[in-house]
Amino acid sequence: MNFKQLLLSLLIVYILVVIKYYSKFPNDSILYIEDEPNKNIQNNGKLTIYEIPPKIIEQNWNTLTETKIHRFFYSRQFYCNVPKESQLQVFVFPPSETINLYPKTNILKLYQYSDIDIFKPNIEQYPNFKNSEYIEFQLIGQQIFTLPRGWWLYIENPSYVLTKILI
Repeated sequence: MNFKQLLLSLLIVYILVVIKYYSKFPNDSILYIEDEPNKNIQNNGKLTIYEIPPKIIEQNWNTLTETKIHRFFYSRQFYCNVPKESQLQVFVFPPSETINLYPKTNILKLYQYSDIDIFKPNIEQYPNFKNSEYIEFQLIGQQIFTLPRGWWLYIENPSYVLTKILI
């Protein structure tokens, strides 16, 4: 196999992965709350808050740093590392709202974002945003929530949330 064939094969595999991630996102718009102790956090395609999460070992966690509306093409779990008496405001938009969020795409990283300021949206520039629907909830310190793949996320102060990709 020469270099061109290898490159073409890799490109085909990448295109198939992109097609898989751009289709059939979970769209269940219910916020589930697990209020019993859990041994594992499930990757079941449901938007879930774990009020009593398993013990967290803060290794290999990534920090979410941008105050933007983010969309991930893989499920993620978010751990709120503020003190227990504090809370963060979280906004999530189901995949069906993508058209209302005017996404910008980084195809290489399977990642999208939106520049809309959800508190002061420019309706002239983003007229469809006024039609968007979202779920808003408070994330209390030491809680974890899972975000299904394809969903959009905005966290009011992301520097207090650690993220980890679910496998």
